[in-house]
Amino acid sequence: MTTLTPAFSFSLKNKLWQTELQHKFDLKIKSINPMPTGWYRVTVKAKNKAALKFIQDSGNFYLHQNHNTLSASLIKEADDKLALVFLRHNPLRSLTLHWHKLSSGEQAPSFSIKVKHISVASAWYYMLSQVSRKQAAEGGSRTYIYRISRARSKRAGVEVALSKLVKEYHPQLSYQLISCEPYSYWRQHKEPALLQAERCRCDTPSVQFHIILRAKDNLNALKQTLASLSTQSYPLWQVSLAELALVSPVDTEALLQQDNRLFRAENAHIAGTDYLLFLQEGDALTPDSLAIMANTLQQTGAPLLYTDHDLLNDEGIRVAPRFKPTWSPDFLMHHNYIGMAFTVQAALLHEEMTQPKWQLQHHYLLLLSAIKHIKPTARAENIVHIPLVLMHQAQKNLKRGYTPSMLAKLHHLFFDLSQQNNEPLLKITKGKADNLFHLHYAIPKPWPLVSLIIPTRDALDLTRTCVNSILLQTQYPHYEIIIIDNQSSDPETLKWFEQIAENEKVRVLKYNKPFNYSAINNFGVSQAKGSVIGLVNNDTEVINKQWLTEMLQHACRPEIGCVGAKLYYFDDTIQHGGVILGLWGLAGHAHKNYLKYERGHQSRLQAVHNLSAVTAACLLVRKSVFEEVGGLEEYHLTVAFNDVDFCLKVQQAGYRNLFTPYAELYHYESKSRGKEDTPEKKAREQGEISYMQQKWPENIAKDPFYNPNLTRLREDFSINIDDAI
Repeated sequence: MTTLTPAFSFSLKNKLWQTELQHKFDLKIKSINPMPTGWYRVTVKAKNKAALKFIQDSGNFYLHQNHNTLSASLIKEADDKLALVFLRHNPLRSLTLHWHKLSSGEQAPSFSIKVKHISVASAWYYMLSQVSRKQAAEGGSRTYIYRISRARSKRAGVEVALSKLVKEYHPQLSYQLISCEPYSYWRQHKEPALLQAERCRCDTPSVQFHIILRAKDNLNALKQTLASLSTQSYPLWQVSLAELALVSPVDTEALLQQDNRLFRAENAHIAGTDYLLFLQEGDALTPDSLAIMANTLQQTGAPLLYTDHDLLNDEGIRVAPRFKPTWSPDFLMHHNYIGMAFTVQAALLHEEMTQPKWQLQHHYLLLLSAIKHIKPTARAENIVHIPLVLMHQAQKNLKRGYTPSMLAKLHHLFFDLSQQNNEPLLKITKGKADNLFHLHYAIPKPWPLVSLIIPTRDALDLTRTCVNSILLQTQYPHYEIIIIDNQSSDPETLKWFEQIAENEKVRVLKYNKPFNYSAINNFGVSQAKGSVIGLVNNDTEVINKQWLTEMLQHACRPEIGCVGAKLYYFDDTIQHGGVILGLWGLAGHAHKNYLKYERGHQSRLQAVHNLSAVTAACLLVRKSVFEEVGGLEEYHLTVAFNDVDFCLKVQQAGYRNLFTPYAELYHYESKSRGKEDTPEKKAREQGEISYMQQKWPENIAKDPFYNPNLTRLREDFSINIDDAI
């Protein structure tokens, strides 16, 4: 019998460090004394067969440095060894190894860990060696990276060469050449100017805030929260102290005497026009938080507003920023991405406020309850986001899970909200991680026919793999496959077309014109029998049987336009987790090169969420919506960016686009089309870029589903410190 073995054992080969197993998926390594700046190398080596099998089965570790929430996966250097080289600009105090896979078998995996401070020359050596091995494995020259690095050093300087090498070695470490503590750097160099730009002393303040402050048993933490309120530059606020049972009457009375704006919850009066905030002891606000929120509320009249927030660790250090998108209804139903950093007009919670001890309800319940009282069609304009870190949540106040009674209340709210949108929610199950939900919507009956359109020219191996994976792996039964043959000439391919067309689910149609991705797919849609269209690249391969069911349930929802899937490279790293506008001056793929099991920014790799665009490598949309917006742009976008343009047209027409992590495929990106490496291809690509930039300048400048405090130079959701002064 196979048993699940959660316990990993580790031995540390360094007396300067000590280990601390936090739980079955985390190992914290603390330095006895702060370690010096410079380059480091961490190696994790298998010590027994179970550990060796873990590595061979694509198991990996993710490394966090100090308080940094961004992790970087270790790199496989040998069959039994994982390693990572990184740079520190300030002292290294701790490392956290995180992993996702559990080992199966009776033996617990055992690893040895080594943390070593290395020279600059050694760092160059290890990175060059790894990139060389990677390029050779991909069919390139083993010596190329050495030659190009030498040329870059001579031409542009060592710093430029190093920057490009680090990006080749590990894209998720690129930010470290600027700062190894990006959030600390951002707070120092970027945040002050952002706050100053929004700071406003209102001559006639009119917004009244009422803060519900839960005080449990930590008097010092309670005083810290009250101190942050006393420094507010905005005057119109009062506090209701709730849950005071464990605070002594003497201490409570002393607090109440300090400020006439403090009340016991049972004695407080809350007007319907008041704006409620919900804090717990230990939480804090920045000095201008209320002033900035009041200014926005006076300008917009919004009944609900939320901001970015971060965490205060046990040392009082601000860590783990939550940089959020604008209103994302599907995201909020699968994950509470807003958290506690919101203020809501009391009138929206009138019903809840009649219940005993309503102040003690979890903020997620209160948030959803308030949203329920805003008309669905008015939510986008009445739920406002300020992309500033105005609230700081004490890390100790984070909930690791929900109680059964709370889950029941949340599920009830999910059904109520879905019913308001006339969406047939069937059931709610646990999501891919704690505190995430998986909502299952009913597919209308009779089940719609889905027409999966696959353009191809020769590329027999790729196309056959793609089609066979659909036929063998798709649980949803009502679909057709339309292969569009764009001038194939290979005899084996043509023979296979004849054979596969004998399958009742497959049609092969000829398109005898020069390659034009948009025109080919538009032709395919015109021939489709289904009411739902699936655009599928021939270089994809289905992984999970529910992929089409998961995508279809959303594509059939009236408010949803395009639905995108989670796509992996062959090595199980992320190829597509959605499309973010503004990256590289136009668009890029979200979470590119992250590992398969990583949660991503705000759990976006593991939760359904809204996006401006998704890739057409695997995209579902109702045929009526496709035709409503005129399909893909055939004239200006023959090869690239036609999917982004299409999604933006769908969004402009009033539909929401979304990504689901529950539809998983491999994508061997552009293998059948090749690279943009000829003068003609480069000129065509530049023309397509110019067209997009001229057509969608506002969307590219500000993607509503990407926080402006995040980088536009990488696809990893790292903090924008690139242009910090």
